[in-house]
Amino acid sequence: MKALEEKRRLVLLRQQKDKERADQERQLQIEAQARLREEARKRQEAESLITALEQEEKDLIARLRQTQQLQQSAYQALTYSLTQVSKLSR
Repeated sequence: MKALEEKRRLVLLRQQKDKERADQERQLQIEAQARLREEARKRQEAESLITALEQEEKDLIARLRQTQQLQQSAYQALTYSLTQVSKLSR
């Protein structure tokens, strides 16, 4: 009788340990999935920031070119005006 009770107790202990291990494994999987989701979110955020910075860089380059063209046009207009004034002064 005692041997049967001891066997049942051992079976229950083994089942309890198995359940605890399974619960721990499940918890570890949940935590790993959460870390993977967070990593994916951060990667997506970084990619979005990089894309925004690349677009901003393109916009700045375009504005710089436009400013250079305006400066060149202003310089040419000034040079032309000075040439005309110089011709009138003769």
